[in-house]
Amino acid sequence: MKKNNILAVVLAFSLCLCAILANCGESNSKTGSVTSITLKYNNGEITGDTLTVLLSASPLTFTADVQVSGEASKNFTLTSSDSGIASVSEKTVTLLAEGQTTITATASGDTSKKHAITLNVTDTPATPGLLPPYNITNNYAEDASSGFFVQWHNSDTVTEQKLQIVKETGSFGSPTTITVTGVPFQSTGLVGVFASRNIFKAQVTNLSANTRYKYRIGNKGAWSDTFYHLTSTQSATDFSFTVVFDPQSEAHVDMTNAMRAADAFDSDNRFYLMGGDLVDEIAKRPNEI
Repeated sequence: MKKNNILAVVLAFSLCLCAILANCGESNSKTGSVTSITLKYNNGEITGDTLTVLLSASPLTFTADVQVSGEASKNFTLTSSDSGIASVSEKTVTLLAEGQTTITATASGDTSKKHAITLNVTDTPATPGLLPPYNITNNYAEDASSGFFVQWHNSDTVTEQKLQIVKETGSFGSPTTITVTGVPFQSTGLVGVFASRNIFKAQVTNLSANTRYKYRIGNKGAWSDTFYHLTSTQSATDFSFTVVFDPQSEAHVDMTNAMRAADAFDSDNRFYLMGGDLVDEIAKRPNEI
């Protein structure tokens, strides 16, 4: 009887141990998925793709609204594309210099779910009524491997603007700067009335061949978005570009969709060439030019 009792105890203990080990072997990962992530600043959603802050406001604390199904993680990580402009430590962003950087929130439960904004850091408050440049266009220089042209408009009260350019991995804290004086323009005629404004033209030179650059135009407190330019190689190599004719659409989104479709068709699409006839009934809509 004693042997049987001991055998029963050992058997019961073994069964318990197996059950415990079996439970320990189960995955502790939470089930569910991340559906979306939205970056927030000062506990409010960021409207648009950019956020302008004063350098003196450092440090900044960002949060993110992570929507999940089931029990997926609501944690996220924060990164800065230019640590010379703003560095990140967990959820705190420290501003270091004027310029632009991309702040990205990435969901820990699904790293494909991200929300990124362009952070504009300035040491000068925006001047009331001063708008960033508009009607921005660019074109290649005679030597496309070393330069290009940029033209833009601004208010007739703005007489001087700057173009700042650095290599794509560089920082606007130490850019090459071109200062441009505006040329007054105003017109009234068959195509309608163009309000008084200043037109600015900048020629960028001495760039390296086959190199991607980023640039912005304007002035402190009222910079444009960041634009990118890839110089050509110095040898004859194949490349693709898109020619667009006769869009005649007052909806900017239509042209945007056409350009994105071209890029999707060929990821090596280098530039777009506009053949003209941009708008319908130009005499009635001169500002669409």
